[in-house]
Amino acid sequence: MTIPWEAVALWPIRVALAGGIVLLAGRLAIALTRSPAGRARLGPAAVAAALLVIPLTLLPGWLPVTIANPVVAAPAPEPPVASEPDIQPRGAGPGIPERSEVLPPLAEKPRAPTAGATDPTPEAPHPPALASAPAVAPGKPIPWDRALLTAYGLIAGLFLVRLAIGHAILARRWRAARPAPEWAEAVFREMAKGTCPRARLRLSVRTGPVCFGVLRPCVLVPASLLTSGDGPAVRAVFAHELGHLARRDPLAGWLLGLARAAYFVWPWLAGIRREVRLAQEHLADADAARATGAADYAELLIRMTRSRAVPLGAAGVRDSSSELYRRVTMLLRTGGRVEGRSSRRWALAAGAGL
Repeated sequence: MTIPWEAVALWPIRVALAGGIVLLAGRLAIALTRSPAGRARLGPAAVAAALLVIPLTLLPGWLPVTIANPVVAAPAPEPPVASEPDIQPRGAGPGIPERSEVLPPLAEKPRAPTAGATDPTPEAPHPPALASAPAVAPGKPIPWDRALLTAYGLIAGLFLVRLAIGHAILARRWRAARPAPEWAEAVFREMAKGTCPRARLRLSVRTGPVCFGVLRPCVLVPASLLTSGDGPAVRAVFAHELGHLARRDPLAGWLLGLARAAYFVWPWLAGIRREVRLAQEHLADADAARATGAADYAELLIRMTRSRAVPLGAAGVRDSSSELYRRVTMLLRTGGRVEGRSSRRWALAAGAGL
């Protein structure tokens, strides 16, 4: 089995071009969508389609399809028929001369030169031999294509390692967390019954409100939130994190992290990540504002800006100052009344378009 190395070398270029076009189409569609629910669905759909390009681009290079043309058999050539020669005896026919009349007289052979004879023609002098110049070895060209592919692979590997480290940190903090008190667990189970029944709750000292996990959804809240005794704030934080889990935002975070490793060369991917994250937070803020007042939750968001940063691959209340300003502004302007789901027909049309 021979490996088509040329197809292997061109595979990352084909992936980058095809996936970049898909992501650009998704970015334009997000820019034309006003609903946060539509942006939150359209972004992960575009990213999933771009990731699907990676295995699809392997098909033409690794699975060539050959079509056998029918071969028409050529007709067999007929064997040549030997004709009998017309043999006549010598001198039998009229007008045919005798053999002695046709053959010319024999020419005399040239005599060999005698021993003392010399050739009057002088020999031409041989030209002097020129000194051969030393051969210069041609310089070896730099394989820029391999260098670029190697750099691309290293950067993509670093992004994957960073994503894995973020989830390893979350798993370690989950193991180090302690169980929530009974009253908080009861409130959490009651609120999770209609959104994400499989969600689990624990208290952490170092991590702010954060949710993660695709197969086993988990919620970490700071222990200081429960010790303060602020019941509405506790319910608002629970509603925020359960809203993330109900819409499968951790799965979207995984897809965005993988797309960042594969398509980091395209600048519009950063715009998709930013708009998707902001739309997810708008929807989760609306869920929290319905549990408590919009103004009270906006104040809680501002207080939580001093919390630690959320690890990569998780969803939480903590955000940058500019995005926090946009979240608070939209929360106060809409009063928490945001459309939480996009229509099924619109979602199917967007997915078919991508």
